[in-house]
Amino acid sequence: PITLIATAIVHHTLGDLPERRAELYEHCVQALSGRWDDAKEEAGAHLTGGLSRASKVRLLQRLAHAIHEQGESGGQTLERGPAIARIRDAFPPDTRPEHDDAEAVLDLLGARSGLLMPEGLRAWRFRHLTFQEYLTARYLCAEREDAAQVLAQRLHDPWWREVVLLAVGYKAKDAAVEGRKLVARLAEAADRRRAPADRARAHGVVAQALLDLKAYQVGAIEPVAASAAPRFMALLTDPAQPGDVDARAWMGEALGAFGDPRLGWDDDAHLLAVPAGPFTRGDPGGAHEAPLQAWHLPFFRVARYPVTRAQFAAFMDAGGYDDPSLWSAGGPPQRGLAQYRAQLEQHPNHPVTE
Repeated sequence: PITLIATAIVHHTLGDLPERRAELYEHCVQALSGRWDDAKEEAGAHLTGGLSRASKVRLLQRLAHAIHEQGESGGQTLERGPAIARIRDAFPPDTRPEHDDAEAVLDLLGARSGLLMPEGLRAWRFRHLTFQEYLTARYLCAEREDAAQVLAQRLHDPWWREVVLLAVGYKAKDAAVEGRKLVARLAEAADRRRAPADRARAHGVVAQALLDLKAYQVGAIEPVAASAAPRFMALLTDPAQPGDVDARAWMGEALGAFGDPRLGWDDDAHLLAVPAGPFTRGDPGGAHEAPLQAWHLPFFRVARYPVTRAQFAAFMDAGGYDDPSLWSAGGPPQRGLAQYRAQLEQHPNHPVTE
């Protein structure tokens, strides 16, 4: 419910919802943390001058990072003592609150922000993992000079995948060049992972980050994608098929978005040669098929991949769609060709399925 409330507040305030996830979450965090603005006098009883909205967000992001860096096995909670310590450490030594004052601020953060909530009597957690991930990314980008290094070290860890992607979005939100620079550094780091499965997972995250930047219409990302493409190809063509299905799918999607070298027709790399020779077909018992029979097949070639949308679009452009000699009786399917042609341009390396 709190996510829905925050989204509704953002929509009411802006008249629309941002397309970039990092931008949407930023507005949600600001909207929810602003609910404490009417409690400044109460906060002022503990800290001189109270806390600004920016200060509240800074405290929340430090708590989020403290929870998230425990790892997935560490759960999604932070004990009260460490939480109070993180709040105190957020202040300079000359204005650092006493333990009781920091504890009061922690209680107010939970009561007023809508983002933090108690877990039992001695622990705290975020109401939704999404906010924990975004605030962790925000902390690294806003407060850590070694953010790229920290993210690179965790690039292969699924627990940190969303944090990495949100960090890229956060960087690109205000300065596109910073988003591009971060992805470029992550791509270099991904290639240094020794285990093939870890390297594939890391490059899968880089691929999704590139797709996000393209969707956000961040310019000049083509050189970064071109540099990453050979690494994607090497992993995707490895017979061992390292990495999980999602990571391999993201790399394939990125190749399709920025230029997939596997889309050609004539290159021998895309066609497998099958030498002439005997071929036995049939059922030895003859119960389900015709009896075994030997055939002699001439030399032929077979495509390494199913026909892609880009290849079928080239077939249409060459006039093949309108050539009756290339179709069985009844001719090609009747459809709105202009609309169908436009559909083929989306995801060009996907197979043609209709």
